[in-house]
Amino acid sequence: DKGITALNKLKAKEEIKNAADKAKTEIKNNKDLDDTKKQELINNVDQHVTDSNTAVDQVNAPSDDPAGKKTNIDKVVDTAKDDIQVEINKANKISKDKADEEIADKAKEAIDKIHKEFGEDADTSSIQNAFDKNKHTEGNSYDEIQKNKLEAEKEIAKGAVDDAAKNVKKIMPKIKLINQIAVMI
Repeated sequence: DKGITALNKLKAKEEIKNAADKAKTEIKNNKDLDDTKKQELINNVDQHVTDSNTAVDQVNAPSDDPAGKKTNIDKVVDTAKDDIQVEINKANKISKDKADEEIADKAKEAIDKIHKEFGEDADTSSIQNAFDKNKHTEGNSYDEIQKNKLEAEKEIAKGAVDDAAKNVKKIMPKIKLINQIAVMI
């Protein structure tokens, strides 16, 4: 029984360490975090590891119940993984917020360009639709968030091209009329 419990505790600590290492790598590789925020999140992960290792060490059930001890150890591991995931989620939230801000800026920039070229009443519905559809960036990792942000920016650019084409079609009859008048003069 003691041997099995000791082995289960070792496996649990290894599983927690692996989750923490993965989280720390993800946090370190997140380019949206400054060094202070990275260190804060990594310190939080380290604290979760320390707390959970202490909790694993403290698992004691009646000596004739190794399965009960295993269940308690598994609960500690699950809690540790959840706590570590919270730190990853904090990093991802910062990336999502930054991506959302950049997408909003791209859409505003595109709309401003259309208005500058075609006037304040120009049609910008395609840009607006692309923005509305993509304004909340999704993703469970920095890379996934960046990929989705890039897709959103592509949709906005496509919307800008569509809106420019619609606006050109609207002014073409006016240009033809002006040319006809100019030829008459």
